[in-house]
Amino acid sequence: MIRVVGALTLRALTGRRRTLLVALLGALPILVALLVRLSGRTSGLDRVADVVMDRLVISTLVPLVALVFGTAALGSELDDGTAIYLLAKPIERWRIVVAKILVAAGLAIAVTAPAAFVAGALLSGGSSGLAIAAGYAVGAAVAAGLYAAVFLALSLVTGRALAIGLIYILVWEGVLAGLFDGTRTFSIRQYALGIADAIAGGRGAASGELLPGPSAALLAGAALAIAVAIAIHRLGVYEIGEAD
Repeated sequence: MIRVVGALTLRALTGRRRTLLVALLGALPILVALLVRLSGRTSGLDRVADVVMDRLVISTLVPLVALVFGTAALGSELDDGTAIYLLAKPIERWRIVVAKILVAAGLAIAVTAPAAFVAGALLSGGSSGLAIAAGYAVGAAVAAGLYAAVFLALSLVTGRALAIGLIYILVWEGVLAGLFDGTRTFSIRQYALGIADAIAGGRGAASGELLPGPSAALLAGAALAIAVAIAIHRLGVYEIGEAD
C-alpha cells in the first residue's frame, strides 16, 4: 500500500506548473555559480562559495522546495476534501504518512542535492572542491528530507501551513537561528551546515561556528522522528468528517 499511495502522490506532485517552478528554483544556484565563474573573479572564491551555498542553497532553495512538496503532499488533499477517498479505505494511517513523506522528501532531494553539488563544484576551487561540493550536497539532502517531513506534519496541524512555513523559513532559519549557540540545536539549517562541514573537513566545527557533524546528524534524526510521530498522530485522530 505504501507503493500504491506513493505512486499516486508522485503523480499528483509532479504537475506541470509545480515541476516548472521547482526546476527554475533548482537552476538558480547553478546559474549564480556560472555567473561568478564567467566574471573572471579569482580572489575570495571561498567566501563567495560559503555565502552562495549557505544563504542561497541551504537557507533559501532547500526549504522553499521542501515547503512546496511537503505542504502539498497531504495538505492539499485535506483542503479540497479529496483526502476522504483515501482515509475511508482500510489503510493504516502510518502507511499513508510514510508514503507521503517518502515522495515529498525524495522529490525535494532530487531537486536540491544535485543543484547543491554542481554549484559547490563550480564555486569551490582546489583539490578540496569536490569534498566541499559533496558536503553541501549531502547537507542539502538531509535538510530537504527533514524540511519535507516537518512541513507535511505542519499541514496536518494547521490549514495555514504554507504561510507559517514561509514565516519559519524567513524569520527563524533566515535570521534568528545561529545568532546564539543555543539556537543551533533547533535549526534544520544548522544541522545541514554541520553535516556539510564535517564531510568537507570540519573547519567550522573546529572553530566553534558550526555544530559538530555527529551532533548535527543525531539532532536531525531526532527532529525527523518527532515530525513523523506528530504526522502519524495527527492523521490517526483525523476524522473523515473534518474533510468537509
